[in-house]
Amino acid sequence: MKASSSFLSCLLLLSVMLFGLFPCLSFGWQPALELPKWVDLGFRFSSLPLPGKEATIIGEIYTLVGNGEMATVTFELPKGISIISGDKSRVIKLSKGFRKRVTLKIRSNRPCGSSQIKMSLVADYPVSAMKEEIRISSSDSEICEKRIALANSLKVRRTISYVKRLYISDNEVSISDKDVLWSNTERISSIAGVFFVRDFYETKDIKIVKNRLRRFEHYERLLKTSSDSGTFLSGKFKAKRLKKIAQYGEDLHSMAIYYFQNLPADSKRVNKLIDKAVLYSEINDETLVSLKNLSAMVNVQANEVTKAVKIWATLAEAGATGTLTAYMLYNTGEALRGIGKQKESVEFFRAALLERPGLLLARERLRDALSN
Repeated sequence: MKASSSFLSCLLLLSVMLFGLFPCLSFGWQPALELPKWVDLGFRFSSLPLPGKEATIIGEIYTLVGNGEMATVTFELPKGISIISGDKSRVIKLSKGFRKRVTLKIRSNRPCGSSQIKMSLVADYPVSAMKEEIRISSSDSEICEKRIALANSLKVRRTISYVKRLYISDNEVSISDKDVLWSNTERISSIAGVFFVRDFYETKDIKIVKNRLRRFEHYERLLKTSSDSGTFLSGKFKAKRLKKIAQYGEDLHSMAIYYFQNLPADSKRVNKLIDKAVLYSEINDETLVSLKNLSAMVNVQANEVTKAVKIWATLAEAGATGTLTAYMLYNTGEALRGIGKQKESVEFFRAALLERPGLLLARERLRDALSN
């Protein structure tokens, strides 16, 4: 008890000495040194930039801290987008509370794939106005001086940018960063239909995939023999083996689409690969939707359109497909259209466009269905 008491006394004395020698010493959390935001900018589209149609980019600049600094605002556009009216670059004056709207009328002349539009503002950092803003907003004198010192170090031209993704193909237009895009389509000649599918390995890589699948057969036997004891997925090789299993699932997935694309319809073979891929893949929503979508297309190819429609409709109704829902709705409508059910297909094409107004194939199909 005495030894414990003596230890506590020494610890207390050491603490007093430390804080006496270093009164500014702090063991607590220190907030990051930040400066007030000085300018805000962004832009939006007046409408979707559909191929061959005009749309307006509406840019907004709001100055929170400024003292009349001159700034250059510039738009960077991808190839295939031309300017109809407005200046690609212009000079404005930044003063506190100043709002400025800039517009640029554009036209999409051809597909530009996955690209972006960037709006940039270049200006001298408003040091004097920022220092005044810091003095007004800071209650702690020490932090205030540190912020002023930081502002003084920024006496250089600064660039602030705002970027929006743009995707334009023959099939779809998207301006949302949240959209999961399936840029591939597959034709099923038996019903003259075009369906959306997830992107897969290029055909030239299929030999590599086949070799990996053959090598994995050894792992598959080990999995079966050690499933009860759990020895295969334990120990220092666990992470490596789990990675191989995940790769196996991806390869099965790719082989299923390969056989679907390149060989005569063999629904049993493809469905067997799909079922196995579900077992071995690290399933996320997109992978699961992709596998079920492929299963539906196998049914269409085998003239089992009713089964395919049921799969797609179930996926869409479940709401678990997220931004892929539009593809499921479109594929359902396309299958119905392909077997002559034009009236029934209309509601699915309309629903697909409600989900994604830029789904050009759905627009085309809806227009054709309503004109007949």
